[in-house]
Amino acid sequence: MDHGDHYYSVYSHMQDVAVNMGDEVEQAQMLAQVGTPPVDKTPGIYFEIRHFSEPYDPQQWMKGL
Repeated sequence: MDHGDHYYSVYSHMQDVAVNMGDEVEQAQMLAQVGTPPVDKTPGIYFEIRHFSEPYDPQQWMKGL
């Protein structure tokens, strides 16, 4: 997801994705359901923040953490 100013969030292991490329999303809008990764089979979503191509700790973006 493009957040502007070359910031992106990346998600993986989702199912029943509710948005499409190019859609604008609202704060708190559901993007997808939790999926199951192919290796460990534990339900969850992979999430990361990138600025240009550099990864950043997503905790600094999470409100209240």
